[in-house]
Amino acid sequence: VPVDVVSQQQMVSANQVRVSDKVRAIFRNEGIRGFYRGYWMSISLFVPGSAMWWGSYSLYKEQYWRLFGEPSVDALSDVAEVAHHESGAPLASGLPREDREVLGSWRMIGIQGLSAVSAGCTTSLITT
Repeated sequence: VPVDVVSQQQMVSANQVRVSDKVRAIFRNEGIRGFYRGYWMSISLFVPGSAMWWGSYSLYKEQYWRLFGEPSVDALSDVAEVAHHESGAPLASGLPREDREVLGSWRMIGIQGLSAVSAGCTTSLITT
């Protein structure tokens, strides 16, 4: 929060002041408490939003795994077969295990990313 206080005061300052000068001015005028102005307000906004984000992320992640199937090396061979069948590329079942695990990692990253974006949208809609 002290960084936020200093940066906010620099943003609203009419003239450009060095960070060190701004820090000294806050400390001289308000003491150490000046750096924590708005701390409890920030906490009161951050905690509920964070709780909503993690809760909805967990729910979305479960739903996406149900929709797209649990990650397994065997299931990945089916996905790769469909994707590469007409291109003449080698089938995932013909790929070494390490390559199939890489495909699984990308799938897991995709599901987590989709869950994170969905959770962020949900939290934004609820908190704003």
